[in-house]
Amino acid sequence: VDISLEGAGKIASEGTEEVLNSANPDDENSLADPLKVAPVEGKVQGMGAQFRHAFAAGSVTILTLRSE
Repeated sequence: VDISLEGAGKIASEGTEEVLNSANPDDENSLADPLKVAPVEGKVQGMGAQFRHAFAAGSVTILTLRSE
């Protein structure tokens, strides 16, 4: 996905992402397995006023950007 943040000021090239995803879209948490679907945090490189990011299919992703 192409992301454009024109007017946002100077964006740091590194940020983080928190991704909630599962291999099976029918997965759900339960009392027996409360962390079956849990967010995973990672680093993202190449951010800026305009950048491209690949999102996992069927995921919920939070990108956290920092200003310089």
